[in-house]
Amino acid sequence: MPHPIDYDVIIAGAGPAGSQAAIILSRAGRKVLVLEKEVFPRSKPCGGCISSRVERFLPRRFLDEVVEGTINRVVFHFHPNEKWEYASDQPAAYMVRRERFDLLLAREAAQAGAEIRFQTPLTSFREDAESIEAFTPGQSFRARFLILAHGAYDTLPPSQRSIRSSLTYQGLEGRLEESDQIGPWPKNTVAIHLGSVAFGYGWVFPCGDRLSVGISFCPKKEKDPQSGIRKFREGAPGLKDRPRLKGHPIPCFDGRPRAYSRGRVLWAGDAARLVEPFLGEGIYYALWSGQLGAQTIHQALGKNRPELGGYDEALAQTLLPEFGYALRLARWVYSWPRLFWWLLKRHPGIMDIYFKILQGQESYGSFFRKLHKRVRRYTGLQWILGEPRRNVPS
Repeated sequence: MPHPIDYDVIIAGAGPAGSQAAIILSRAGRKVLVLEKEVFPRSKPCGGCISSRVERFLPRRFLDEVVEGTINRVVFHFHPNEKWEYASDQPAAYMVRRERFDLLLAREAAQAGAEIRFQTPLTSFREDAESIEAFTPGQSFRARFLILAHGAYDTLPPSQRSIRSSLTYQGLEGRLEESDQIGPWPKNTVAIHLGSVAFGYGWVFPCGDRLSVGISFCPKKEKDPQSGIRKFREGAPGLKDRPRLKGHPIPCFDGRPRAYSRGRVLWAGDAARLVEPFLGEGIYYALWSGQLGAQTIHQALGKNRPELGGYDEALAQTLLPEFGYALRLARWVYSWPRLFWWLLKRHPGIMDIYFKILQGQESYGSFFRKLHKRVRRYTGLQWILGEPRRNVPS
């Protein structure tokens, strides 16, 4: 005899995408179960820098609890010893500790009415005409729909996994406590290092009383990552051999067609490979995809229809065009970093526009078109970027 349908939605993963979906669905009156394999708070390798446009999804009272620093200044370094900086009078990003950020967001979901089971990983699922049965070690649950938001690591059976991204960056990140730092670090400033690793960058981000230090690169392009790490440390005075860096994958959008929903199941956040491929920003887009997924399922429940194709359509009209332009920008900047460095120093207005992306006032599409005009006007090398597409939402 089949197990009764206990929930409207089961969500695998209590990270930003899963918790955001749980909040929206629970507040809409849906019965939600969240299955999370870890115990919160849990250690999470992450730079912790989120663009200020997250205000679109997160209330100010929540941000006041989790934000440990506001960023409005960036210092660019080009290996080995060139430097250029830019500052804005408006916030471009916020610094958070992922341990606390994820914990409080999951708590928001619980307060909205979602049931969260920690240390309960989803191991597989089975779909029939009426429902989804989700299996965990020793127990199973049934719901109308399933959201897979379990992050970059996919331990489901191969037939139930999302298509792997062909552009998975390798992130290496560590923390430097205040007592280990050589001199004070400005709390409003991040450092971006170019030219030390192939198809990637290094960073130094302040967060409370410590620094997040790391590099992100494409393993297919960087054949000698140890050399890249050494160059990055040489360009970041005071790091020396510290801190120890821990690795984690960053599954970015790679431009390949893929389905983001199938039957009664949809993928969101890192599990859907919905990470911006230029700087690897994931949290903002995890919140966005979690919200779109929740809205699609809420509508499907209201109409008593199992189709979730509206989620793919919503992504195609919002996130995916942005990712397409971010991917073209990444290929250009990381393939010709010296040209980008020259253009950046010669035309600092480029950063005015990019900061507006982080602030939610510009899109990657509009930024790309404006950048294309500058490249064509001052270098004649517009072929590097390719032609901008028409009729892309701004």
